[in-house]
Amino acid sequence: MKLVKIFNDAFKSINANRKILLGLLILFSIVTFSQFLKKSLVIVLFIIIGSISKIYHRFVKSSLGIDLVFFLTMMLAIVYGPMLAIVIGLIMKIAADYIANRFSHTTLITLAALFIPILFAKALAALPLVTALFILTLLFEVISSVLYHFIGSSPGNIILYAVSHFLFNAFLIINISPWLSSIM
Repeated sequence: MKLVKIFNDAFKSINANRKILLGLLILFSIVTFSQFLKKSLVIVLFIIIGSISKIYHRFVKSSLGIDLVFFLTMMLAIVYGPMLAIVIGLIMKIAADYIANRFSHTTLITLAALFIPILFAKALAALPLVTALFILTLLFEVISSVLYHFIGSSPGNIILYAVSHFLFNAFLIINISPWLSSIM
């Protein structure tokens, strides 16, 4: 009889441990899935928002650099890493230029200029977010201005684009980036 009692007690503790293990496994799965779901939702929203952010170019033909592609791509690069930022930035830029009827050789120039700051983003991730984003924005402005100069863009268009792009992104960096990084 004692042997049966010992066996039953041991079996109960195994069941209790299984329940604890199962509970921990379920909790781990929920946390992991919710992080994956959150990240996936952020990516989808960024693609949609970034892609439509240049739609005004359908109606206003100018060299204004007011769109969300660069800002959202840099946020992805700092928070989620460069590989994801390259892919999503590429998708956003191509979709945005297509929607805005602005897909041309300048799309490739901007993509080339976007690539370098993405790679530097990880190295700057240890800096305060606002500082890192300002450095990346300045780097982009210099690279894109040089590339646009080499393809023969007018100095007036280059300056208009660089200044408007920098000021718009400065506004986003100061006012939106701390909040946005907290929900990513």
